Amino acid sequence: MKPVLTLLFFTILVAVTYAGRFHLYENIDQQGNRIALDIPQGCSNSVRDYHFNDMASSINTYGQCLILCADANCQGRCVKFSAGNDNQCQHSNFGACQFNDQASSVKNC
Repeated sequence: MKPVLTLLFFTILVAVTYAGRFHLYENIDQQGNRIALDIPQGCSNSVRDYHFNDMASSINTYGQCLILCADANCQGRCVKFSAGNDNQCQHSNFGACQFNDQASSVKNC
């Protein structure tokens, strides 16, 4: 019973810690350099502003829905990432949808 409670506590802690945030990773499979960003209410150029422009290869949305776009101001090609089955790309490998090293801006779903 104690290991189950420990796991439950850890799961809740992670969910609370990353609520409203996501991580972008330089390499596939959530590896390499990463940045943590807030999920914006509208469009944000935070990917570019945090010097991660055209560098992301994977993402962890922590179960939240967001859209990455290739150009500033949420213009150009945009790709949706969510916890459901309506993803337009793999979270672990942007290359699978030809979006590797292209993200510049982000917006919520």
